[in-house]
Amino acid sequence: FNIVTFSDETAFFKPQFVNPTEQVILEGASYFSAASPHKTSGYIEKDMLEALEEVAKMHPTIIVLFSDGILTSGVPNPKEIRLTAAASPRVFAMGIEMAEDFPGAVLLDMLAHYSDGEFWLVD
Repeated sequence: FNIVTFSDETAFFKPQFVNPTEQVILEGASYFSAASPHKTSGYIEKDMLEALEEVAKMHPTIIVLFSDGILTSGVPNPKEIRLTAAASPRVFAMGIEMAEDFPGAVLLDMLAHYSDGEFWLVD
């Protein structure tokens, strides 16, 4: 279990994956509650694919991705999405506050599809 946030940098809740004990889940919930999205003034944000590549190096069995779908570093190349997804574990992506045809939703759906995961829109 781990939680990863990304914007101008990728930040991990724990340096390595840990067993999801009740205490760790409570700590993770606090960490997640304290995390707040922010936009930096520069164009140096980590994009979703860069964050996934960093997480994949830790060899998780699945990735659950929550996203608002707002593209911070331009539109990724569909071929790059396929390659990243194919090299990662299954991605279960949840898009919040977006329509089905929103560009970020389309990309999240592609990422889930190419990793043999699933994509859901969440109200």
